[in-house]
Amino acid sequence: MKLNNYLCLHKLNVYYGTSQILFDLSLNATKGKTLALLGRNGAGKSTTLKSLIGLVPIKSGSYKINDKNFEKLVSYEISKQGVGYVPEDRQVFKSHTVEENLLIGAKVNSNKKDMFHLNEIYNFFPLLKELKGRDAGLLSGGEQQMLSIARTLMGNPDILLLDEPSEGLAPIIVQDIARLIKNLQKTEVTIIIAEQNIRFCFAIADNVALIDKGTIVYENTISELKKDTKTMKKYLAV
Repeated sequence: MKLNNYLCLHKLNVYYGTSQILFDLSLNATKGKTLALLGRNGAGKSTTLKSLIGLVPIKSGSYKINDKNFEKLVSYEISKQGVGYVPEDRQVFKSHTVEENLLIGAKVNSNKKDMFHLNEIYNFFPLLKELKGRDAGLLSGGEQQMLSIARTLMGNPDILLLDEPSEGLAPIIVQDIARLIKNLQKTEVTIIIAEQNIRFCFAIADNVALIDKGTIVYENTISELKKDTKTMKKYLAV
């Protein structure tokens, strides 16, 4: 299925040193929708997100957002253009308080978007308001995940990249993260989630792309994938 090309990757090739990780990867994301990037461990999900935020250089291929080329930009330039990234390992500033972590992430993106301020973040994350004076290193895994997402939102992104947001969290916390993402969908932020948790993605995503051995092998709506048990079994071992 051909999706709206608000974000478009075309034949992306990415290496770690001399080892190629992404092979002619092409991917499209629709503005204001949530795209689940699903695949087995080691398929290239995290590398795809890291290439989108500039943490891994793009060897060849094109990367466009709203028809603007991004493939030659470095991380801080991509961030200023409205791309926010929540890493797999959260990377909160453990010796700083919750509120200090949030303020560190505060900025207006160059598209003049300035929707998320501290008060709005606390409305989205009431638990973080209760914990605002606590050192981030004393938070639970789920609380740190919420803080990492909230800190990224303080940068007012147009596109939010989430790398394995449910990993290592208790089921009840995963439900909380899912509810949070559903609330974010009302703000028209475009969300791309790299995940292995299929049920989590089924509950929140609009569209899906399957990645296998560094290339996209399937793109469709999440509702169509749910009916395609053959494809899920082949690429997701379901």
